[in-house]
Amino acid sequence: MNDFKTQVRQDPYASHLGICFDRMEQGFAECSLTIKENMLNFLGLVHGGLVFSLADAAFSAASNHDHTPSYALDISGSFLRSARPGDTVRAEAVLVHSTRRTALYRMTVMNGNDLMATFNGTVIRMGSDKKPEAVEHGQTGVWTEPLTGMVFVSVPGGSFLMGDASGEGLENERPVHEVALCAFHMSKTPVTRKQWAAVMGEDSIGDNGKPDDPVTYVTFSDAESFISILNERSDGTRFSLPTEAQWEYAARSAGKNQLYAGSGDAKQVAWTGENSDGHLHAVALKKANELGLYDMSGNVWEWCLDAFDDEAYENHEPRNPLIMGEKGRDRVARGGSWLMDAWSARCTRRFSFPEDVSGNGLGFRLVMTRDAA
Repeated sequence: MNDFKTQVRQDPYASHLGICFDRMEQGFAECSLTIKENMLNFLGLVHGGLVFSLADAAFSAASNHDHTPSYALDISGSFLRSARPGDTVRAEAVLVHSTRRTALYRMTVMNGNDLMATFNGTVIRMGSDKKPEAVEHGQTGVWTEPLTGMVFVSVPGGSFLMGDASGEGLENERPVHEVALCAFHMSKTPVTRKQWAAVMGEDSIGDNGKPDDPVTYVTFSDAESFISILNERSDGTRFSLPTEAQWEYAARSAGKNQLYAGSGDAKQVAWTGENSDGHLHAVALKKANELGLYDMSGNVWEWCLDAFDDEAYENHEPRNPLIMGEKGRDRVARGGSWLMDAWSARCTRRFSFPEDVSGNGLGFRLVMTRDAA
């Protein structure tokens, strides 16, 4: 343990900043930094990069014993408070859960009793970086991710009129405007509890649910952590949340004029508050849309990559639009849920949640792109 402490304490960048390591052991580390005048920006706020570096130092120390070839560090919270010269800011990294392949750490940065930021750190362990081979199906454009068994279907590129053309929606679903998208793959269903556990570990989900239920109680940042691990494990593929435009285009069977995802009748394709009997349902029990995608309408709201903007449709780029936003902004959610009425399950319905919100009606699905051979 003494060699370990010496190794971490002599990190040149940590030493340059004056970071002190107060406690270090396998799966846990705590470090601190006294804020100086030159660590503030022109607004008198602590530089975000400095807070990140403090969290990264704690993460590196806590995960040192994993001897990893690589790791991913994802910001999972906004910078909530600042500090003044003379304040001592502390960062703590704790191992949250661990599998043979991965370890997830949670970092918090505090100034006294005030929370400044939170982060997630994902370790990909040595010996687990062998890439399993994906499975190509006989059906054209269908692909299976090998770690989770998640099936992706091809969504052809094309143009469509995005937004509410029926007149049933809200003002933020207009104006109807033309959008062009490149081709992509999308998972046939929302991510299930079984697929989540294959990546994040069995102990990362509770006991209240079935393997083929959509995973719920997942924040935006939790979904991003899941994706980060998949991307580390993949060879020639990249996963992400869908953009809002990708989601609507896919839900409408490549941009067709469909009220719900695959039908004009919600009962055929969606679990809503009108037919769910008051509970979540396993995926793929209702009719798929014309692309072979299930549960795009109803069952669970699905996170999208875009930051929510009421006036997004006034500002969309004509090709592959994405509304970017800083951490902490509300994120788009689409599709409705088993708790909501059928009107909320319309393909054009726009909704949003804060990034740190989770619940039993909120999940996600993935899109995938593949490198050219």
